[in-house]
Amino acid sequence: MKRLITTLLFILLTPLASIACSCDVYSFCHSMANHPDYNVFSAYVISHDPNSIKAVIIDVLSGTETRDTIIVWDQEGSCMASEIKQASTIGSIGDTAVVSLGLIDGTNLHNAWDVVGDYRMEYFFFGCHTHRLSVTNGSVYGKINAAEFMPYELSMSLIKYSEFKESWLNLNGNCADLTVSSNIKQASNASIRSYNSTITIKGKGLTTIYNLSGQRVHQSKLKGSTTIQLNKGIYLVRVSHEGRTTAKKVYLR
Repeated sequence: MKRLITTLLFILLTPLASIACSCDVYSFCHSMANHPDYNVFSAYVISHDPNSIKAVIIDVLSGTETRDTIIVWDQEGSCMASEIKQASTIGSIGDTAVVSLGLIDGTNLHNAWDVVGDYRMEYFFFGCHTHRLSVTNGSVYGKINAAEFMPYELSMSLIKYSEFKESWLNLNGNCADLTVSSNIKQASNASIRSYNSTITIKGKGLTTIYNLSGQRVHQSKLKGSTTIQLNKGIYLVRVSHEGRTTAKKVYLR
């Protein structure tokens, strides 16, 4: 009898667990429609820390954000697709992404590590929302938009970052009307090399160097070649020109 009851409970609870721990993925645009109060910006990751990542803002597309560097914290919660609530999924060090996130304020503290004023990956009980799009070689890639009344995005889309930014601003964030493209821009043709305590950069564009604390230690307009000497450490070097970016993490001894 005891074994029968146990078996019946297992049969009854298994479908519920399956429902609770699975979800349909909403497109970026549909997710934004559900969270119009979120800030949307492009940024690149400069460090990974326990339960958080640090990123440098490139463009603010929606909302108000005046800081150069922001911190995004993990969200601890349900068993549902737990990896999407980890801040590290925004990207590896040096990766660029378009993200939408809500600020942590004094009324929505969820985790022991929450810091008021920072950002946090969000918890959704029903539906997996897309709050990150990858930016690679001058193009935005991911589950960008979907057909009206069908929020679930089943395919990945491409659009040039410059077009994405322009359309987003012109459409006031109504990215469901964005037209995707398969035309990919190449990365800038900058060359970044390091040797001992120097970094040599060849190419053209705005050169920016950050340390692992998120501090900007160098910025200049590059046209040709330059050699920069810095203290021992790990740095993120970016050269951006006409919407194309080359980024490299370098180690100086």
